[in-house]
Order: sequence, then structure tokens, then C-alpha cells
Amino acid sequence: MQTAIDLRIFCNPDDRREALKSPFSDENYTYATDGHIVIRVSRMVDIPISEGGVGLLKYLKFDHAEMTDWNPIPTEIPEGKRVECKSCHGSGKVLICEDCDGDGEVEYEFFSKSGKSYDLDHECPVCEGRGKMNGDGTRCEDCGGQGFTIENVPVKVAGIGLSISNHLLRRVRDLPGIMIAVKGRVDDLPPVRFKFDGGDGLIMPMRDQSTYA
Repeated sequence: MQTAIDLRIFCNPDDRREALKSPFSDENYTYATDGHIVIRVSRMVDIPISEGGVGLLKYLKFDHAEMTDWNPIPTEIPEGKRVECKSCHGSGKVLICEDCDGDGEVEYEFFSKSGKSYDLDHECPVCEGRGKMNGDGTRCEDCGGQGFTIENVPVKVAGIGLSISNHLLRRVRDLPGIMIAVKGRVDDLPPVRFKFDGGDGLIMPMRDQSTYA
């Protein structure tokens, strides 16, 4: 019997792209993605077809049937340290900058000696190009209102020659029977294939250096 999987945990409800906010289907499969992980299962009739979602995936290859060298994911995955959110500076809330209307840029108009006018787009000096400021406003999307993000630690995966973010590995590690494989030149950082009991998917690798979410 196929284990029921909550596909919503692989989506990003705060993303501006509609297809990343909730699961969607094509004629044969149902998908969920946040832009870093794509998971695919057999078509779920209660999940509608989305042309926009299918369009996002048209350049991805689900060639898992061609793969033969499958490997388990690491059993020890570091949690990573808490890092103050750069967007809200730890407040968990942000205000849209009124001077640039959230664009991060403002337009300056100046005149030459002959009286000819010129327009120039420049980084907003009020919000320093962020389009938002920390304060008593709306929930910060970058940290989910927590005021901090978690250190993004690369985890070396034996057998595939690539590292995967601790964040991403923690999200897929409980999929039943999960195994991973890689196809293509490792230096090109190709999407890592994974399969599990009931479906398959793709996950983004990362270079072997610590970065921050």
C-alpha cells in the first residue's frame, strides 16, 4: 500500500509564483515544489492540473528509470546554527518602504545646463535597496516571522560526489525508502535524482562551502 505523503510541506506558500504555493498536476502525475525540491507522485485526482506549474517543470528531466547507481542519504544531518535574519534584522516583521514602494529603487530627475531633463534609477537610500525595513509591519517572508534563519550547511553525500543542503536533506529524509543518484558532470551541479516508495523527484545540490539562508 502506498504511504500517504503530505505534498504541501514541499511547497512554499509565501512565494509569489502561484505554482509554488500548493501541489499541482498534469495528466499523469501530481507535483509539489518550492524551487529547490521537486517531488512527483502518481496523479491525485483531487489536485487540479496547472498549466503554469507544468510550464515550470518543462526543462527538468525525470529520467530516474535510466539510473542504476542509487545511494542512501546520510544518516547524520547537522541542524545548523541560528543566524539573525538579514531582511528584518531579527524583528520578524518588515515594513514596505514608502519612498520606493517596495521596489528598492527610486527615480531621480535632473537637468543639464541646457535645460534637458534626465531620469536615473538608483538604489533607494532609505531602505538601501531592500524595498523593506524592519519594524512593526507584516511578517517577514525570508524568515517566516521568526527573526532568524538557519545556517545552510553542505552535507557530502557518499557515492554521488556532491553535497546537498542540510535543510533539503532534512525535508526528504523521512520519505519511505528514499535513495539518491546523480547524472551528468558533477562540476556542473546537476539536479540530484531521488526516488522513494511511491514517487520520485529532484533536489538541488550545493557547493562545499557554508552559506546562509
